[in-house]
Amino acid sequence: MALSKQEKPDLVEHLINYTPKNPQGNELLYGESRLIISAGSETTATALTFIFMQLATHPAIMRAVRQEYREREATYHCQRPLPLLDAVIHESLRLWPSLFFLGQRVTPTDGLQIGSRFIPGNTIVQIQPFVMNRDPRNFASPDDFIPERWTTRPELVINREAFLPFSTGPYDCVGKRLAYMEMRSVIAKVVGEFDVCLPEEFQEEVYWGSVKDHVTAAAPPNQEVMFCKPGTLGSADP
Repeated sequence: MALSKQEKPDLVEHLINYTPKNPQGNELLYGESRLIISAGSETTATALTFIFMQLATHPAIMRAVRQEYREREATYHCQRPLPLLDAVIHESLRLWPSLFFLGQRVTPTDGLQIGSRFIPGNTIVQIQPFVMNRDPRNFASPDDFIPERWTTRPELVINREAFLPFSTGPYDCVGKRLAYMEMRSVIAKVVGEFDVCLPEEFQEEVYWGSVKDHVTAAAPPNQEVMFCKPGTLGSADP
């Protein structure tokens, strides 16, 4: 396995340099490569799909995001948050995280006490964001898409620590900031120019009920989304 000379070292170069040069090492590299590709592209693509679906089914919020972006378009950079745009991203990730199950952890040897439950030591545990985010003990009206809970209606967020779309702690997602930059950039530029529309026969409950868990969340196939200039389908443009 040849390694090209790079002026700046990257993650793949580090993995290649410090992985044993044998069949077992090659299998480990192949597995890590698949993980990196999936984590760095599929999760963001899924998140964007669900966000555009939310905007298409909530056109007033879509138009408000457009107005917010256009008011700041001349100076806006995706490294900086926009209040409503980020609230839409957060709320979509809360309802439909790209990963229904976060990475595994092992409890300490002496065990772990979580609330009233004791988990024995050396036990593999996982957090389920999909379940936590829809628990009324953590979020009021948990099944409703309400971006304002992250801006003007903070009382709807009962337990902020339950919101973990990128995990938490020293092993949280290293691509979190990049993912937010990608989502802000794509959503702002698309919604800034186009309405996101769905066909007349679209059934929202059927769509969301067809989302599958394939390690990463899988959007239902064969669902057409239309992007058209504002006002061409009767929507008012701010």
